Amino acid sequence: MSALALHLLAAERYWFFDQYMHTIDIIITTAFLAIVSEALFPYLSDRFVADVLDVLAIILGSLWYVITRPHSHMPE
Repeated sequence: MSALALHLLAAERYWFFDQYMHTIDIIITTAFLAIVSEALFPYLSDRFVADVLDVLAIILGSLWYVITRPHSHMPE
């Protein structure tokens, strides 16, 4: 989930705003996705379950984004 979200966010920033994803953007997006999906949603509804392994998956997805992002689009 986070890898797809980060790739889409990076594409949006590049195409519409001519900006690049910085490390702080990746950290904030990862933390936001983890907090919303694993803390807020289970708090608001019994249909959602908080799971530590899902947080690990979100972090791994973010690492996958960092590894696979094009280096030609990175700021100098």
